[in-house]
Amino acid sequence: DGAMIGSNESSLIRATDAKTAAVWLPGIGQAYKFDRLPGGDIVLSRSAGEGGGVLRLTSSGGRTLLASGLLTHGLAVGPDGFIWVATNYTAGAEGLFRIDPDTGEAELVVDASMAPPRDIAFHPDGDRLYWGTLSGGEIWAIDVDLTTGLPSGIPEQVARVPEAWHDTVEVDACGNLYVGSVFESAIYRVFTDGTVELLIDWDFNSYGHGLSWGDPAGGWDEQAIYITHPYVGSR
Repeated sequence: DGAMIGSNESSLIRATDAKTAAVWLPGIGQAYKFDRLPGGDIVLSRSAGEGGGVLRLTSSGGRTLLASGLLTHGLAVGPDGFIWVATNYTAGAEGLFRIDPDTGEAELVVDASMAPPRDIAFHPDGDRLYWGTLSGGEIWAIDVDLTTGLPSGIPEQVARVPEAWHDTVEVDACGNLYVGSVFESAIYRVFTDGTVELLIDWDFNSYGHGLSWGDPAGGWDEQAIYITHPYVGSR
């Protein structure tokens, strides 16, 4: 229905407009990244403090834990409905895993030990996956076969922005990347030619930990970026 869903570190909050928000699902715990499956269920990566794994949620409140014990941060749903997650120093395996949303089975599909991933995002066409890194400032990408849903080719570095901890990676409709760096407390835009632009520069306490495009079905501006501020009153 276009409502915006977020976390206050214990419950999920549902906002139907800029001034109307209420608890939607309590007792979820700390969540990192969200996405939506083709059928409408929400999936989210759980923090290490919650035991990790990916939680699948129905609109009626049903909950299923997938990939139990897999410690992840970045999460994105691929065009075939499978869930991709990024693991780094918290998991003992620096790579990209692909999770069956029905069985919870997880498969390591990209060894990213050369560039430990933090957050991930698909190109709007679904045929390319990007990831930001834990340190070093590198942005990497790998092509995805739309027939099999699996990676094709080899990973390649596509850009570099100031490090470190790329907690936010998103792609707009034109293929430009938006990368948030925690320790630079900034969000950068990477154009398709690799040019990097400083988009927003904050201090650490005001840093935005995630962003999303507006859904016009819920009255949000589809040409605006909505950014989470967990350290400024969870707004």
